[in-house]
Amino acid sequence: MTVPVWAETVTADRDGELCRLDLVNRVDPPGIEYAPVAFVMDYETGTVLHEHNADVARVPASLTKLVTIYTALEASRGGEFSLDEPLPVDPRAYASEIAPGSSLMFLGPEQFVSGRDLLRGLAVSSGNDAAVEVALRVSRSVSSFVARMNGVVRALGFSSMYFEDTAGLSPGNRITAREMAEFTRILIEQWPETLDSLFALPHFAYPQSHHYVGEVLQGGTILQYNRNTLIETYPGADGLKTGYTSAAGYNLVATATRDDRRLIVVILGIDAPNHTVGSERRSQDAEQLLDWGFENFRTIRPSVPDLEDAVVWGGQVRTVALRADNPLPIVLPEELVGGLRGEIHVPSEFWAPREVHEATGSLRYYLGDCLVQEVPVWPADTVEEGTLFRRLWDRLRWWLRDFFGQG
Repeated sequence: MTVPVWAETVTADRDGELCRLDLVNRVDPPGIEYAPVAFVMDYETGTVLHEHNADVARVPASLTKLVTIYTALEASRGGEFSLDEPLPVDPRAYASEIAPGSSLMFLGPEQFVSGRDLLRGLAVSSGNDAAVEVALRVSRSVSSFVARMNGVVRALGFSSMYFEDTAGLSPGNRITAREMAEFTRILIEQWPETLDSLFALPHFAYPQSHHYVGEVLQGGTILQYNRNTLIETYPGADGLKTGYTSAAGYNLVATATRDDRRLIVVILGIDAPNHTVGSERRSQDAEQLLDWGFENFRTIRPSVPDLEDAVVWGGQVRTVALRADNPLPIVLPEELVGGLRGEIHVPSEFWAPREVHEATGSLRYYLGDCLVQEVPVWPADTVEEGTLFRRLWDRLRWWLRDFFGQG
């Protein structure tokens, strides 16, 4: 926790207006080689640390499956999609019915699969067949599920996101790096357990004997490794998803933690002659972005100063304790951390009545002349009006003090 330099208490009648603390150009940009689109966000605060072509619409490829997974999880909360009940696979989702060359979970006849395994097949194997099966279970048709996906992202406020299928094969699908990072932040907030249970899994074996009636395995089990190699090579990495089509290039949404901080990185549109080189390039750029974000910024948790009791006029009590909400964390470049300062804008006295939830002033946190956060200050208890005699007597005292100019 960093304690700001606190100024002496100042009058509460000076207006404070929050300003946007633009960090993007305060630190030398990261030295990435390949990604034409890149975005780095602090997860806890949503602070943008780096952006390049972040609002250019791009083809997401299998990053689409993050929205498919989100929509399925949302449906599971409403009882429309079972995560644990094994159900028969719809013939329309058999691997044999999916376009040649597709990434597959290898769904097939006579298999019974839980929703949780389907999500693993989406997250790890990037199975296009799993994307079809999830859509059919939730909405009975792929087109209806796609409409639901688009409704989900619109409801979340993402105007640039648009999808034509659940797997990411269509070149008509669209995202921006900024919206995908913000969407990913919401996904992690809503379902943090999916990082360990889905996105950080190093591999996924399917089908297994328990996916068949009588637990008799038909054919072999296929072990597929997570295409996001960062989860094995980068300390603290635990998600999320890769994507590739010829129209999209090599894409990646990655997240990692270090020293109680989490960053989200989005890389879109890397060009490469083959999958091996493409995977290496997106991982290399992602590592550079993560290292840069962790090394150049700090999360500050501002302190709250001790507040003196306020004098109460015309109340049942003569003084009341004051309390402040906990400030939100602030992300700052390493070099600016020492410049954070605080001002206490709290009146030393006020007239009753005053409710607990009625702010009496604020704490203000500045970086230079930029007001980066304002925190309300409240009475610790409801301040009730005093008796008629108390109110009249305090009015007289107040008048006499003003008349004689006494503090």
